[in-house]
Amino acid sequence: MPSRKMTIDQLVPGLYVSRLDRPWTETPFLFQGFEIKTREEIDTLKKYCRFVWVDEERSTVAPPQARNPEANATIAAARRQDQRGSAPPLAETFRQSLSKTESARIEAREIMGDVIGRLRGNVGFQIDELWPHVQELHRQLSYSPDVMLWLLSMRDYDDALVEHCVNVCALSLMIGEELALDGRKQATLSLAALLHDVGKTKLPRHVVFQEGPLNKEDLAMVQQCPIESEKMLLASGVPKGVARIARHHQERVDGSGFPDGLSGEAVTLPMRIVGLANSYDAMTATWPKKLSLSSHQALISLSRQAPNRWGKETVDALVRRLGIYPPGSHVSLDDGAEGIVVGSRPQNRLRPLVVIHRNPGGRMLNRMAVLDLARDGEKRRIRMALAPDGEHNKLMRRISDEVLAA
Repeated sequence: MPSRKMTIDQLVPGLYVSRLDRPWTETPFLFQGFEIKTREEIDTLKKYCRFVWVDEERSTVAPPQARNPEANATIAAARRQDQRGSAPPLAETFRQSLSKTESARIEAREIMGDVIGRLRGNVGFQIDELWPHVQELHRQLSYSPDVMLWLLSMRDYDDALVEHCVNVCALSLMIGEELALDGRKQATLSLAALLHDVGKTKLPRHVVFQEGPLNKEDLAMVQQCPIESEKMLLASGVPKGVARIARHHQERVDGSGFPDGLSGEAVTLPMRIVGLANSYDAMTATWPKKLSLSSHQALISLSRQAPNRWGKETVDALVRRLGIYPPGSHVSLDDGAEGIVVGSRPQNRLRPLVVIHRNPGGRMLNRMAVLDLARDGEKRRIRMALAPDGEHNKLMRRISDEVLAA
């Protein structure tokens, strides 16, 4: 991957910094690799570094040395084309990103599965083991958010707790990015989100797998899980700030949460972010005790509860990042056909790219079709979002394998 060594004075927003002249852990930028968004980030880099390496392929502007009228005209033309929603094709972007993003997610699930296994066996873990995988997850999330959302919707892992923890981590990072949290806050947030539910490893199997409502005693055990999470994390050497978020991710702004009944400003922004991500993932997951909601239905429900539970700005950030129909959403078109949303451009959230798998008559297609609802002349529109059914994961895997990853 081409990179160029540059002095700090040469940096501008839009350049992607891939290396520093010192260890990342000595700076506020704990996630290795990031696109410069603001002049303030350049000022921060200047305090710690003399020069950096810039990845030209992942930068959204040309490095200063390469700037000339022809280069600037090319960049401007590309931006105008992108604003029209015609380049690069969303399906091609998906193809290019799927493998790397899925690998990062698989690695995160494997290391989290190992952590959960150790905790179930009353064996501790080292926090340093998690860092590289969380960092790579964040890199791929920043680079390919639609692909990450697609993978979050594809629930095909045997351990539901591991799947849930990785999903909540990714969702929390998305919300944190939308709210412009700095590197250190994002680092704390990511670990807290990944480890927030480790206390559930102490629940009896009959509580974990019980179908139907919990009785009073079992519910009390569930409400103690955040306290168990904090104890287990502190015992493993996790920073107190991370453990504190894990303990309080079920607290609510109006004081209706648990285990300590915190309210108002005592429920800090990181607690609210992890709590919101936790609720969204639980609402859209397929659990034995309840039917899952569509992403669209979940976002509507969360928005209604926002002021009393997580704060309006937190839920608004999630809605902005996911869009009306997030990738992986099962939708019905106004002609009766059904499909799965792959992605959309910010200016065309209501007209995403959809893979059609059922024709208007309800017949499953042998060969699925990729339909761009934002294409000029396309009159079909989404009629409604559908809740995932028992075939949803198989269908998404088929789309990944046969249509988009071909």
